[in-house]
Amino acid sequence: MSKVQVDTIDTRSGTSTMQIGSTNTSTINIGVSGDTVNIPSGVTIANAGTATGFGGTNSGAFYVYKSSLSVANATNTVITGWSESFDLDNWFASDKYTPQSAGKYVFFYSARANNIGATARFIVSLKKNGAGLGYSAGELNIVSSSYPTAQQSFIVDMNGSSDYIELDIFHNQGGTSNFFDMFLQGYKLIT
Repeated sequence: MSKVQVDTIDTRSGTSTMQIGSTNTSTINIGVSGDTVNIPSGVTIANAGTATGFGGTNSGAFYVYKSSLSVANATNTVITGWSESFDLDNWFASDKYTPQSAGKYVFFYSARANNIGATARFIVSLKKNGAGLGYSAGELNIVSSSYPTAQQSFIVDMNGSSDYIELDIFHNQGGTSNFFDMFLQGYKLIT
């Protein structure tokens, strides 16, 4: 292997593009372990290839939905029978999301009540390992008969092995109530 030692490499006059490597090149190394590679202010980095090894990735993304659900009065009911739109890492199963990578996850959910009566409470809760998560519940106190929507987002620490997430609905309208347009989605935050 040959070694060239210079202070500056520049293009020749009249040329605006410099190419390092050619058809015989498979890997180009810039610096060695412990070096700092400096990109000056004002420089644009344009990527036309595949960028790997930069930061992290949002992983574990999923989106599940359910068209309708009947819920008995004054009963916390875990939503079951979800349909998957996508589940990139196959961590959603048996109506629970159980990610297999430890970290912080962001979850979003929504549910809509079908003409729930006035003065009723309507609560949708994100639950971790079967227990409610503090302020993760979307709660509405209905003042007139309507079609209210409870929705919320929440960031949750997950252990990456046994922790799981599910969604729960509660109402106290007095009889069985129907809910619709429910969804639950989430992903792991970049670390």
